[in-house]
Amino acid sequence: MHHFKTPILFLTYKRIETTKKVFEQIKKIKPQKLYIASDGPKDLTEEKEINEVRNYILNEIDWNCEVKTLFRDKNLGCGKAVSNAINWFFENEKEGIILEDDTLPSNSFFEFCSILLEKYRNENKIWHIGGINLQNGIIRGNGSYYFSAFSHIYGWATWQNKWCKYDFYLSSINNDSFISNYWSGIYSLYWKRVFKNVKKGIFDAWSLQWLFTVWYNNGLCILPNYNLVSHIGILSTRKNCTLNEKNFKNLNKELYEIDTKNLIHPTIIERNIKADIYTMKYEFNITPLKLVIGKISRFFKEKFLNF
Repeated sequence: MHHFKTPILFLTYKRIETTKKVFEQIKKIKPQKLYIASDGPKDLTEEKEINEVRNYILNEIDWNCEVKTLFRDKNLGCGKAVSNAINWFFENEKEGIILEDDTLPSNSFFEFCSILLEKYRNENKIWHIGGINLQNGIIRGNGSYYFSAFSHIYGWATWQNKWCKYDFYLSSINNDSFISNYWSGIYSLYWKRVFKNVKKGIFDAWSLQWLFTVWYNNGLCILPNYNLVSHIGILSTRKNCTLNEKNFKNLNKELYEIDTKNLIHPTIIERNIKADIYTMKYEFNITPLKLVIGKISRFFKEKFLNF
């Protein structure tokens, strides 16, 4: 592919080695529009590392490309830096692909996103197109992709008219009843507790707010039946960015290529609940039994503290 038309936002920080690997994939498709966002340094050591990353990318752009940069002087932190960069991206574009400096895409990931951005552009139910597959070889449905409640952010795409509903502080989300549209029983209680913690600002996160925005608007997400993105970063360097990320068994998945010229589209838009429960159990490491034990533990801890 040459001169890829769909705009790309590349989110970077200070990891030069993973940045190089991801950017090599971006270089192969030669995007016509490339947005580069970089959070600012916390100290002088980080300043040197961040400048190395920024200079590397700018020096490696060797094709005719419209480049826009958002280079911060001060550190905003994981939540604000990423969400503000995506805000900036969609102030300029109607739709696009978002990649972080540790999300390594396969060659066909880009065209997969581009095709589905166009296909579902006017579909109110679809809010997110993801590139990672966490089903460990299990094929869901009869298409090249399936529909999920989870907006995995390890290489993804969306539209400006969907992202504009995003609310970092969740101030526009007045209650948590919408969670019951996706989860019941102990799982519903779990996500409602997460929702409360996000709204309190306990996590330095941005992706959970996007997840709740999707759910609040009764949306669904597209996930491929073959893994198109591998998370190559060190999870410990992303502390508090996303909930339970350290519990994921293995985000560094094997990459596959998908035949984008012969994509099989599902006949109906319907959430695959089995796939989502599988993700909760085997990737998030969250089961009903563990949730019950956690609830009991918190109950007695609260009683003890009150005593």
